[in-house]
Amino acid sequence: MGVDEIVNAEWTVATTKPVVLREGFEMSSPKLGTVAPGSAVQVLEVMDLHDGIGSRRARTPQGWLTIAKEGRKYLQQGSPAEEPRFPSNWKVSSTKPVVLRAGSETTSLKLGTAAPGAVVQLLELVDLPDGSGCRRARTPQGWLTFEKLGKRNLQLATDDDTELSFSLAARLPQPEPGWEYETPVLLPMAMQCRWTPSTSSQVL
Repeated sequence: MGVDEIVNAEWTVATTKPVVLREGFEMSSPKLGTVAPGSAVQVLEVMDLHDGIGSRRARTPQGWLTIAKEGRKYLQQGSPAEEPRFPSNWKVSSTKPVVLRAGSETTSLKLGTAAPGAVVQLLELVDLPDGSGCRRARTPQGWLTFEKLGKRNLQLATDDDTELSFSLAARLPQPEPGWEYETPVLLPMAMQCRWTPSTSSQVL
């Protein structure tokens, strides 16, 4: 079994549910307890199980944890990220626009997008119960994905960021063929409406 030399490295539990702590690296070894989401753990070594589903296990001073399995990340390297307080201002840190929707479900009605650098006010945060590790945030403009599989789309806004003001713009006339209308499009300096190609890529 392959072992990575990761010694005394700090990792964070990136799931929305507690991760099982076991006595040995085997998934069938005795259960010692659980580690809560967002907890910091000290990883002493990492082991690949080569079980066909990409399982990676981490040894900590307390026992063994799963780092990843079946493409899903359970731990991420680094210290725990700051948790939001409500209400608080956060900035879109993704490289692509984040979709604003009418409800917490990712299949709910699309209301618009928040562009990279845009500041939004977080009012509520919910974990989707579908096992995807997706955390959804409610803002005055709609719901967006705050975090998925340990990767965040938002970061805490600075004082300079929070000075930016936003206002909704009126709906524009029907776009030309091959284009679609997005409303609202939340931009870093203002709330604006714009034409975008119908094939534009966005973060759900």
